[in-house]
Amino acid sequence: MLEGPSGRRVRSDAEWARIVGESLLPGAQVAEIARKHGATRWQIYDWRRHLPTARRISRRSRRWSWTGR
Repeated sequence: MLEGPSGRRVRSDAEWARIVGESLLPGAQVAEIARKHGATRWQIYDWRRHLPTARRISRRSRRWSWTGR
C-alpha cells in the first residue's frame, strides 16, 4: 500500500482482492476488517459490488484483474 500526494491510499489489485476475500468469510464483520486495513466499511462494500466484474474479466484472461476503480 502506498500513499499518494493527496494522502489517499493506493492498493495493489492483490491487496484489494485479499481484503474483499477476508470480508466474505463466514462471521466476518466488515467494519472490523475496514478498521484493520485503514478503509471504511463503505469502501469494502463498493469493492465487493465490483467483484462480479472482476470475475468476468478473469475468466476471459485467466488472470485476476480488478476493474471499476
